[in-house]
Amino acid sequence: MPGDIIIGALFSVHHQPTVDKVHERKCGAVREQYGIQRVEAMLHTLERINSDPTLLPNITLGCEIRDSCWHSAVALEQSIEFIRDSLISSEEEEGLVRCVDGSSSSFRSKKPIVGVIGPGSSSVAIQVQNLLQLFNIPQIAYSATSMDLSDKTLFKYFMRVVPSDAQQARAMVDIVKRYNWTYVSAVHTEEKWSSHTDVYSSVTMSFDLSILDRSLLLMISHQHWTYTFPFYRVSDCHPQLSSKHKFVSFSGNYGESGMEAFKDMSAKEGICIAHSYKIYSNAGEQSFDKLLKKLTSHLPKARVVACFCEGMTVRGLLMAMRRLGLAGEFLLLGRKIPDDAIS
Repeated sequence: MPGDIIIGALFSVHHQPTVDKVHERKCGAVREQYGIQRVEAMLHTLERINSDPTLLPNITLGCEIRDSCWHSAVALEQSIEFIRDSLISSEEEEGLVRCVDGSSSSFRSKKPIVGVIGPGSSSVAIQVQNLLQLFNIPQIAYSATSMDLSDKTLFKYFMRVVPSDAQQARAMVDIVKRYNWTYVSAVHTEEKWSSHTDVYSSVTMSFDLSILDRSLLLMISHQHWTYTFPFYRVSDCHPQLSSKHKFVSFSGNYGESGMEAFKDMSAKEGICIAHSYKIYSNAGEQSFDKLLKKLTSHLPKARVVACFCEGMTVRGLLMAMRRLGLAGEFLLLGRKIPDDAIS
């Protein structure tokens, strides 16, 4: 959608890759409700703003929406495209865009992205922010709730419009107390992370960013940074970039950070957790069946299952209950999940 000011967006239009397709970054089926609705909502909102002359007179807002597939590798690849546009646009301003024969180019790239909305997943939002903040690009998340993201010393360009996991954990503990449930099981979504690696290094190793080498050095100067690197390739300046920017990798994604808060609050309230389990949201049927059998071992005392789970994790649990004939045996306690996760 064209405009004077372009806003980037990362929405999960498709489901995340299944376990056997992760290495291919091949996304799943279209999310007709969760994904398409968010795309339409953004387009509708921008149209309403642009049609009101009192809001932004003589300025129109545009957008560039990309599919994150609820997967960090895909989201990072799409974020690189946002950055690429900004870098090329900076070269145009500096008069550095030339044809092969040395003549001036009439080519005009896309307008740079002024900020990015999304992605929805906490773990994916953390990785995207690690990349975007290097280029001073603001990010606003609409459903990333990890408490780690509240640390402004690590995520300077990140904002969100939802409360952190601490509030959800408090609400869940209050519900458990209200119904006098003193013995519960717990499940949370697990995310795969690189072991404390520099996100920028992992991205440049995963994707061909040689086209950005010259542009990155230009951007370092263009953004008025107080340091410069006398290198000609991105790979040469990884150590220096790492020393100036802390690329943070957390194990505390939405599920893990929320479950830690729930456990701490439960202990203070005298609530006993029978056992805490974790599972990947894109795990196969056998993994979910195995998890359900473990939960069954705590019946009938631990019928309530506190679930800090992403939508697809809940879907996997419900489908496993149906396969194993356990429908109605458990009471799942958690946040509202997207309709397409259980349909």
